[in-house]
Amino acid sequence: MRSIRRLKTCLASLALISFTTVALASPGSYTFVKKGEVSPFDGYCFDVPASALIIAEKEDREKWCKIEQERVLALQLAQFELEVGKLLAEFEYKNSVDQKTIESLREENLKLESTALSAPNNYWYLFVGSGILVGVATTILTIQVIK
Repeated sequence: MRSIRRLKTCLASLALISFTTVALASPGSYTFVKKGEVSPFDGYCFDVPASALIIAEKEDREKWCKIEQERVLALQLAQFELEVGKLLAEFEYKNSVDQKTIESLREENLKLESTALSAPNNYWYLFVGSGILVGVATTILTIQVIK
């Protein structure tokens, strides 16, 4: 039983190895043709696989460049959108903080105004008396300095 299993494993491995060697493509080839041989000019002559490789590389290069350009543009767009999103979030945060600060200052001003208006101010005679006293003292000192 064990030997049959090992034999099957070996056969499967051999089959896989043989398939991979068959699946490998042979590279294209080219040759230099001199004037006077088969061609009336100097140049290179490519076989079908080499020509197909050149054409496919050209087409693939164009597709690769287009895909790479789209990838770079998408990456830049994502970075710019992220930066704009950050700036908008910061702006909205600062705006909300400013609005809350203004509202709290308004409330504080209203409280101070109501406190100031609720306190009686019947001390006008003290202010008038102190003004007269300061005026008289200034006059007397001025006269003393002049003499």
